[in-house]
Amino acid sequence: MELSDARQHEKLDHRATKVAHN
Repeated sequence: MELSDARQHEKLDHRATKVAHN
């Protein structure tokens, strides 16, 4: 379960970074 949470957090971070970069 912890891994899933970490993975979701990473996905969100990636999305935020992409948006910020854009």
